[in-house]
Amino acid sequence: MSRLNVYYLGCWVSILHRYGHNYISSQLKQYGIEKGEYLYLFALYDNEGIIQDDLARQLNVDKGSTAKALDKLEKKGLVVRTSNRDRRSNNIFLTEKAHSLKPRIVAVISEWTEVLSSGMTEQQRETAFALFQKMFENAVSFSQKEK
Repeated sequence: MSRLNVYYLGCWVSILHRYGHNYISSQLKQYGIEKGEYLYLFALYDNEGIIQDDLARQLNVDKGSTAKALDKLEKKGLVVRTSNRDRRSNNIFLTEKAHSLKPRIVAVISEWTEVLSSGMTEQQRETAFALFQKMFENAVSFSQKEK
């Protein structure tokens, strides 16, 4: 890989994302979870029953892509969608099958976190998490101003 401009943080974040996405996807393939689907499951573990449109917003994914991903997860028996009172949106719930996969999904994501933070002190890990949290907040704030 050619030497990247050390001042272009977004490039490094993008590369880390791709490496992580590839690793996590390869580890979860054996469970029938395809690229990107784990993101939806992981979000639902923390927010089961969320409205479909809110899930799309939370993941910063367009509504159409979210609907397609949920269609696949539903066909695999991992989620169910239920119409809420106003019939304009669906609440998303995990099935028992999805709940049974949670320990493995969490383990794989934790393994990747360990890979990324190997050789770091606890203080460096905490600083890295704090910095990424701040960058996330900055990105959300900037994105909301752009709308």
